[in-house]
Amino acid sequence: ADGTLLTAGDVAASLERCRALSSEGASVATGHWGRVAGIDEIEGGTVRLSLIQPDVAILALLASARTPVVPQRWVDRAWGDTPERLPPGSGPFAVSGIEDGRIMLDRHPAYHQVGRPYLAGVLVTTSSETVPRATELVTGAVDVVVDAPLLDIPTLRDDPNLTLVGGPANRLCLLSVNLQADALRDRHLRSLVSGAIDRVALLDAAVAAEGEPALGVFPEGSWIQDGIELDAVRRSPDDVRAELAADGHVSGLALRLIADGRDASIANAGILLQEQLAHAGIAVRLDLVDAGDMMRVAREEPWDLLALYSDFWRDPDELLRPLLHTKGDANHGGYTSERVSSLIDLASTTRNPRQRAQLYRVVQQIVGAEVPIIPLFFPAYYDAMTNRIGPYDAYPPVTGLALRRVRMKPPDRNPPG
Repeated sequence: ADGTLLTAGDVAASLERCRALSSEGASVATGHWGRVAGIDEIEGGTVRLSLIQPDVAILALLASARTPVVPQRWVDRAWGDTPERLPPGSGPFAVSGIEDGRIMLDRHPAYHQVGRPYLAGVLVTTSSETVPRATELVTGAVDVVVDAPLLDIPTLRDDPNLTLVGGPANRLCLLSVNLQADALRDRHLRSLVSGAIDRVALLDAAVAAEGEPALGVFPEGSWIQDGIELDAVRRSPDDVRAELAADGHVSGLALRLIADGRDASIANAGILLQEQLAHAGIAVRLDLVDAGDMMRVAREEPWDLLALYSDFWRDPDELLRPLLHTKGDANHGGYTSERVSSLIDLASTTRNPRQRAQLYRVVQQIVGAEVPIIPLFFPAYYDAMTNRIGPYDAYPPVTGLALRRVRMKPPDRNPPG
């Protein structure tokens, strides 16, 4: 966006930067960068990656926002949150100012698609409050709300002046189980907690039924499931109470649940979980904390359950490795399983999609049996906008498998008009 010509050398240097950050433990993709033996610029504007072993998940890594490509002179610079400390991107807009949580973007006149962007600029405002975001859209104060609050979707859908773009998504809402604490070291107790949850009711309360309940770690429509239906394992509150008593917990089970208090869907899910589990003899102390304090609290204070969202993923490795691998950075509960870690590693080196899917289904079965995490639901995702802006395509391909079929349309050098 600053007029710099981006070259294959810049791409190679950017990838080397990501690999270096990985070696310092600053990347969730450490395992994948560790398989890269070399990154070389060769003739023809090509960058070649040499691997020490096959890694089919590296496609998703290269397509990730965690692998930014910048001019080479920015590779060793310290980045910041002011325009002069932000490396230029290759998108249709350039940052012109940042002030009081507002980001000003100006049209990039040298954007590679002639005639685009259509807008002279964009003003991005940030807000962590759910209600004002939807209100500002309805009143016309803003034109687009990215990741619209799901509890407002039914109302926004009925507004003739607005357009929704989105639908089913693969981000997983889950409970991370603290396996280092005394309360849930017993696998049977973890299974009882999971079985006591009414996921359909939870989905309705947390996100207005915009999504699907999680019967496993993958959505039903995922290519990993391959049409295989999972059975919901529900236990009645009376059965859970009886099994708790049989295990010596005559007065029930007391747990502490930590959740992000600023995310309405997580907060609502936590409140309903508290009610559902109370009926089953499981007393949950719900602590709603600021998102910025979540990981500090998880590190420094005692807890039993941690409510969180996974990232959106293109390849299943992006979901499972952080949560379940022994070295995963989102493995907050300290789950250790040589078998699961080996299966995750094996799946990322297996080229046949059917064989990969089978390996991931085995991991899913193990998770269902050992309960290191408790899947809750898969929320949908929507952008909401005024009719003068949308609609636009919300989703690029969201699986590594789909990336193999991607074809990018060449720039229109002679746009109509």
